[in-house]
Amino acid sequence: MRYSKQEKHIKGKTKYILVLTLPLRKLKVKDLMDKVWRRPVTAHEDETLDDVVEKLAQCRYSRIAYVVDAENRLKGIISLGMLMKVLFRKYRARAISAIATSSILRVYTSEKAGELASRSVHYTYPEESLDEVLRKMLTHNLKEIPVIDKNKRIIGELWIIDLLKAKILAEKKHLRTRTPIK
Repeated sequence: MRYSKQEKHIKGKTKYILVLTLPLRKLKVKDLMDKVWRRPVTAHEDETLDDVVEKLAQCRYSRIAYVVDAENRLKGIISLGMLMKVLFRKYRARAISAIATSSILRVYTSEKAGELASRSVHYTYPEESLDEVLRKMLTHNLKEIPVIDKNKRIIGELWIIDLLKAKILAEKKHLRTRTPIK
């Protein structure tokens, strides 16, 4: 086991705190999912942007909708940023009040989730180590990542804050104090 030694000065005495630093590579995604599982927002490929916006509005904690096919396999993602760009792309220079509602409604009700979805999706598996997931999320600047099974069906979602929290809790749980030997 690995420990890091930290010095603390408490009431004039020096104490050493040994912190067990559990490597995230030893913890698996499934270990964390048991504690922080949440239902990700999904939209079928043939649903309209109207449907996607409605689902995201109902789920106040997510900024991403995962696009799935008829067999619920992951096909892409739609972020709030992507939605805003598509709905307001022609109107960047204009005032919001000048936007023609009919133009937005046309896009809103005619474009399908499958047409807009980004196919470049990063995901993780339940057996993957938290260290690998963290590296993937930091490399690709991801705030949330879907957890999929071997058939690419979404079974959950992890957030970067979940990984940070897991690391902090693991260290707090194994905190030990010792006084130095004289």
